[in-house]
Amino acid sequence: MGKKKFYKRFSNQIILALAENETVDAFGLSLIENGNRVRVNSGCDGESRYEFGESLEIEFANSQIKSN
Repeated sequence: MGKKKFYKRFSNQIILALAENETVDAFGLSLIENGNRVRVNSGCDGESRYEFGESLEIEFANSQIKSN
C-alpha cells in the first residue's frame, strides 16, 4: 500500500509509530493525525538526523527519566 492510500484509509485516525534499535542506538518516531504527517524524528547516537514538525512532549520523556 502506498503512502497516499495509507493516509486516505486511516484519514480519521491518529497513528504513532516508534522504532528503536539499541545495537546501533538508532531511533525513529512518526506521528500521523487525520491523514496528515505531523511529526517525524529519526537518528542515532542521541542526535536527530531527520526532523519534521514540532517536537512532542513524549520525545523528552527518556531524557527526563535518565536525569532523575
